[in-house]
Formats: sequence, C-alpha cells, structure tokens
Amino acid sequence: MNFYGKNIAKDRNFLNLYTRLNLAFWIGSDIDSYYSSSKLNISTSEFKNIKREFLETLRNARQLDISELPTSNEQFECLALIKEFLIESLMQLEINNIETFNDSESEDISVLRACESQNNFFKNITNYLCNNEMEFYLQTSYKLFQDATIEMFNLESKSEFQSKEMNQSEYKKIATSFGLPRKEIDKGLQDPMVFNSIMDEYLILNNNKADEDYKEYLRLHITFMKLWREYYKVLEESFISSINVEDIDKDDRETESLMFDYEMKNYLALININAIKISIFTLKKLNVEITEHDIYCKRILKSPVSYIQNRLV
Repeated sequence: MNFYGKNIAKDRNFLNLYTRLNLAFWIGSDIDSYYSSSKLNISTSEFKNIKREFLETLRNARQLDISELPTSNEQFECLALIKEFLIESLMQLEINNIETFNDSESEDISVLRACESQNNFFKNITNYLCNNEMEFYLQTSYKLFQDATIEMFNLESKSEFQSKEMNQSEYKKIATSFGLPRKEIDKGLQDPMVFNSIMDEYLILNNNKADEDYKEYLRLHITFMKLWREYYKVLEESFISSINVEDIDKDDRETESLMFDYEMKNYLALININAIKISIFTLKKLNVEITEHDIYCKRILKSPVSYIQNRLV
C-alpha cells in the first residue's frame, strides 16, 4: 500500500483490520465454494449448518468496526472501501441467493453485476496501491478477467443475429482477452518489487524484525499468485478449445467438460485454502485471537480420475 511507512503502529492496525475483513470474506467464499460444488449431495441438516455459518460470517464482517484501532485518514478510507466491497461480494454469492440462482437468466445478471462491482472497486482501490506490489497485479488481473467476461456475455447476447464466421472471429478476440489476466500475473511473478513489497509488509507485522517466518509468509503469497495464474490458464485454454468444439467428438467433449469442471473447482478450493492460511498467519503475527473454522474446501479436492469416474457413473 502506498501509505505504508509513515507510522508503523498505524500500519499494523491497518493490517489487523484489513486482514480480519479478508478472513471473513475468504471464510464465506470457502463455504460458498463447498456448497456450489456439493449441493446435490448435501443433507438438509448440513446445509442448515453451513448457511448458518455463512450468515454469521457475513454478520461479523458487517459488525467489524474499522474505527476501533487508530489509523490514518487515508487508511480509514481504504478500509471503508474494502469493507463495502467485500460485504457486497459476500452478498452476491450463490449460497446467499439460492432462490435467485435457480434460473440461468438471473445467474447471468448476477455475474454481470459482480463484474461491474469488481471494476468499480478497481478504480478506487488503485488509489492506494503501488504499481509494483502484489495486490496491484492481482487486482489488475481480476479487472481484466471481468472485462473478458463482460465481452463474452455481450457476444452471447447477439451471437444468434450474426453469421458463424463473424462469431468465430469475435470469439477469438475474446480468447485473447481471457489470456490477459494470466499474463498480468506472470508479469507480477517476474517483478522483483513484488517480492520486496511482500517482505516490507512482513516487517510491519514483525515490528521491523526479520526472522525465519518470512519464508513461509513469502511462500504463501507467491503460491496465491501462482494459483490464480493456473486458474486463469485453465479458463483461457477451455475458452480456446470451445471455439473449435465442432471438431471434437461427443465423448471427448464430455471428458473435456468434466476435466475443466474438476480443475476449476480444485483451483478455487486451493485459492480459498491458501487465502485463509495467509489471513491466519498474519493475524497470529499480530497476536489477534482467532476463532477456529472448518475449511470446507479441503473436502472438495479430489484426484482427476476418481472425480471423472464418479461423474460418469
């Protein structure tokens, strides 16, 4: 963040509040990912439990008082922006909108609304980010992904009125757009300033002391970026292959679809797990007491063979 370095006590307070907001979001995302992946097999009692946990997490995020610790005016404004966005994002998740998600049209509207929300957040959060820090590359990749998603929805809405050749040409352009988020993450992984910014943040957590724990902090953050890169890569490759879907026979198409479904769920599960680990690590360094939570996404992870075999039965 571009406001770090003026007052380490306020920087630590900012990280405390920022991480507690993030942890609430990732716990909610973890519950939603589990529900979305397993809803056909979840019992009524289990559903009631995870819905209760989700609503409790949403309530905790809403009730977190960002003024309870002293921060600079700029840091407070940044926290207010983040809190509003994360709560809005939690409210848009499927587990919070089960009835709405029952029809594809409503789901499409929800996706587009989420894209718009992400892009508006990007315009504002970049005022607080350095151009060479990890969060800047991540937020830019999220925006590029939302832009590609909007392009795809716009094309789908008019594809029936265009020639096949025109659609193919536009789909190829969108395939290029879906490659941009991955390239942005690659840029970040190759930027030495990203490593420096992660280390600078660790020093804030550790009161300007370097110890061996920084290696784990760095590893978790770099892994987070790599998981997003692989997630984007799978999306990009799947979109490219879908352009030539007519050249693939029915059985191969079904296998590809199952593999894509498996990979996407696995990467999203790993992203959730990794993000929760980062938040817990950070809060422990800040001596913040943390309530234990079940990480549901650990139950989603499967081997490709068993996953496909079970789906094909």
